Amino acid sequence: MSRTRMPGIHDDARISAILGPTNTGKTHTAIERMLLHKSGMMGLPLRLLAREVYERIVARTSPEQVALVTGEQKIVPSEARYFICTVEAMPVSRPVSFLAIDEVQLAGHRQRGRVFTERVLHARGLRETLFLGSDSAERMLRRLVPGLQIERRPRMSTLRYAGTRKLTALPPRTAVIAFSAAEVYAHAERLRRRHGGTAVVLGAMSPRARNAQVELFQSGEVSSIVATDAIGMGLNLDIDHVAFSALRKFDGFSVRDLTPAELAQIAGRAGRHTRDGTFGTLNALGPLEPEVVEAIESHSFPMQERWYWRRSRLDMTSLGGLLRTLRAPPPDPSLIQVRDGLDHKVVEDLAQDADLAALVDSPEAVALLWEVAQTPDFRRTLMGGHTELVAQVFRFVRTTGELPEDWLAGRLQRLDRTDGDIETLMARLAYTRTFTYLSNKSAWLKDPAHWQAFSLDLEERLSDALHERLRQRFVDERALVFDVDPTADATAWVGEGGEVTVGGHQVGVLTGLSLRVDRSALGDSPAVKRGVRRVVRATLAARSEAIASCVDDALSLDLRGRVCFEGEPLATLETRGEPLMPGVRLRAHELLEATDRQRVVERLLRWVREQIATAFAPLVEVADLSPGVRGVLFAVVQGFGSVRRHELRRDLEALTREERKVLGSRGVRLGLHTVFLDALLTPEALRLRVALLRAAGADPVPLPEPLGTAFPAGPEVSPKSTLALGFLHLGSWALRVDVAERLAGVARKAARSGPFDVDLAWCAWAGVGPVELTLALTHLGFEERQDGRLERASTAQHRRDRRDRSRRR
Repeated sequence: MSRTRMPGIHDDARISAILGPTNTGKTHTAIERMLLHKSGMMGLPLRLLAREVYERIVARTSPEQVALVTGEQKIVPSEARYFICTVEAMPVSRPVSFLAIDEVQLAGHRQRGRVFTERVLHARGLRETLFLGSDSAERMLRRLVPGLQIERRPRMSTLRYAGTRKLTALPPRTAVIAFSAAEVYAHAERLRRRHGGTAVVLGAMSPRARNAQVELFQSGEVSSIVATDAIGMGLNLDIDHVAFSALRKFDGFSVRDLTPAELAQIAGRAGRHTRDGTFGTLNALGPLEPEVVEAIESHSFPMQERWYWRRSRLDMTSLGGLLRTLRAPPPDPSLIQVRDGLDHKVVEDLAQDADLAALVDSPEAVALLWEVAQTPDFRRTLMGGHTELVAQVFRFVRTTGELPEDWLAGRLQRLDRTDGDIETLMARLAYTRTFTYLSNKSAWLKDPAHWQAFSLDLEERLSDALHERLRQRFVDERALVFDVDPTADATAWVGEGGEVTVGGHQVGVLTGLSLRVDRSALGDSPAVKRGVRRVVRATLAARSEAIASCVDDALSLDLRGRVCFEGEPLATLETRGEPLMPGVRLRAHELLEATDRQRVVERLLRWVREQIATAFAPLVEVADLSPGVRGVLFAVVQGFGSVRRHELRRDLEALTREERKVLGSRGVRLGLHTVFLDALLTPEALRLRVALLRAAGADPVPLPEPLGTAFPAGPEVSPKSTLALGFLHLGSWALRVDVAERLAGVARKAARSGPFDVDLAWCAWAGVGPVELTLALTHLGFEERQDGRLERASTAQHRRDRRDRSRRR
């Protein structure tokens, strides 16, 4: 792979790497080496870590000598010698004597990896370049950086597995790790009720809010901290134990299991310097697999074999040239081309806008569009919303040379409020970060210094308000205590199982957002009732906030048609005319505030509609299809995914061969007895069909858990409802339609050679015994003979007819 040598690099320039697990002093070593040089630059994986390192170097030198450069913040004194940056924001064209990249193994990260790969390939210090990271990066570093010198560092303390523990029985100085804001809040709420308080750290926090929360933990005011995996990238805390509450996360594309290497990166935060640390899981999760424990304790992980890459030298002569070079293949087989970058997607979308594309009429305009497309989507909006913002910014700058001040002022002023709950403040901070990023584009603004100061001040005020809300919710012990009896322990709380306890006595149970009260235990004490109301109201508020902000993976449907959050039922669907556009009926206690109730309903309804849209998409997206195909699809929709073939006999006979192919391409199967959509036969889709049927008022069908290919179905079970769930009612059992069709097919093939016996292999994949299978076949067009063998009913009838004719003769 060819590389361009940077001008000014000394012939004896050193290129090396320090590899090893967490707590090996790699970052500290890099800082010490940089300070030996007249100038330097460090690329770090998180803005929070960049801020921490910046403050450490400022303390060692002076503010005038150190710059901080992240996507949202630029502090660049005129005499700055040392640049501390996020990897994406590094001004690599600036010559420095020393350059370091931290956590280089992130080159294997699907979303961010291409930037780390680019830095490894091309970013160099004039005298020294240093890469820091995990041992797993060694093979790729050696492949891409010839002549690299590698130093390995052992961990300075021991990291050991401590098994599983209850959340409320964790030792002091523990970090509980969750992978969504909803889980963080839920665990923090339980720790607050039991231990009086906990700190909270989320990756989306501003540095100011994060530092304030960390200080609660570091000072000892609280003994635990609940955080996302953001703490795994070098945030230095005095943690003795790391407890995982989950081993799966949403990585921006799907929910997946964390690798042992990723778990080790987080677990390694336990123990500092020479003090040993431990890691484990919460009881609800269960123990880690022995091989995972061994890998983490020994820091032994597979070598990375491929890194993500995208061409950095782009053709800016035209919009087509830009897109063409973005699709250029990698120069090395160990590199994976990135095609789904947000900036790339934005440019491709905007290229379809003829009016905007007309403005991209010069190399300068192409370069501007690409620069604007780099704007991060801090708000995590839908793709269309972010693209619209980018288009608006590009049009402003391209046509007038700058962003209108009234446009900026209007948007920032709407964010300039410090009221609201935690989620509201987090959302405002995310929006503020977007405009902070834009304010740092000095060439796009008439008065950049003013807008930078305004957005920074707004971020700090929102951060302070967020810290105060977090403190009030997760630290204030006074919210726990109610005076039931001045002489007794009158603490009120909600336990892990939802049990509501006052003064040591259980008085009720919270399930989801519903409360069941034991009247006899509650008694008539106004103080007890007041205590229950307060703690239940606070818990309902916390739960509703967790539900309203949860990831899709936290929601599910059960076989009773109920929408559940983390397995606890919350609501049922209700019909509103159209079978695929149901409403949501929430089951919640009256103490739940109306605004919280509305947020939960909106979240559940959005999730339900997304599930329906995904599951039924092949049936309802019918633009440009022939009337014949649309008619069949409509009938399958009306049957919630399954319909008897004889009901569509005329429609099917009228279909051309091409129309049948269209149906097949959408997953619609034309069976011997049914027409069905195979995508609607998964367990998740079957639960959705149960919910839709119940909402439509159909008779309930008692489906078993776990769902299989068959279930007992006596005469009291409605064949129509059974078919709507994707099962055929065949005697005393119901078989899933695809299984029933397969059974009918293999039986027809067997019958070609004459009477046949039931094959036990059929029983295995059908999920029923020989007797039940024989009975099912009698409902699929076969007859059982006196000798116990089977034949097609038409054959048996033909034989009887022939015998009758013979007798008449």
